[in-house]
Amino acid sequence: MGRRGEGWLLATLAALTMLVFPPLTLKGLVDFLATLALTSGAIFIITALFTLGRNLSPLLQPRKKHSLVVSGIYSYVRHPMYGGLMLVAAGFTILTRNETRLAILALLWYIMERVVVTEERALSERYPEYAEYKAKVKKFLPFIY
Repeated sequence: MGRRGEGWLLATLAALTMLVFPPLTLKGLVDFLATLALTSGAIFIITALFTLGRNLSPLLQPRKKHSLVVSGIYSYVRHPMYGGLMLVAAGFTILTRNETRLAILALLWYIMERVVVTEERALSERYPEYAEYKAKVKKFLPFIY
């Protein structure tokens, strides 16, 4: 990118220009990806609800009658409802182009990360096989994170 970084300077200026004056085709792509995120998140949540069945609980501590679910969507992601919630929130935030929602999305992400720490501690204590499952399956987004 040049001996003195000229290429990086041009790339920075181009990115800043697009930030201020976004190309319409890029805006359409961003809207499409935001809609895809929102829809995918809703599908994650609904699929997880059906997969959990009677194992669903609003609390982080598993109940005594519950079993560890590692099939269906849970074979691809450990927390599809949390990941789905964040996808829905991200898609909605991008589509509405609202800075306040962006800050709330960051807060939601932080909260979900803390919730997972607490929930996974309880799951590890209750189910010895959880450690192996956790090592193999991504947290929120299949194959990514």
